[in-house]
Amino acid sequence: MAITMQDIIESNRIKREACENCKEDLKNILTSEQLEKFEDAFYSAV
Repeated sequence: MAITMQDIIESNRIKREACENCKEDLKNILTSEQLEKFEDAFYSAV
């Protein structure tokens, strides 16, 4: 099965959505700096 550009776009959308959901859940727990580090770590991991 070949990976299409549409698959990549959808995958990136899902990753972005998951990251934003996590950041929303953590916004009252972590500082802005920590949220930025979380986002960097999230995208490094995925």
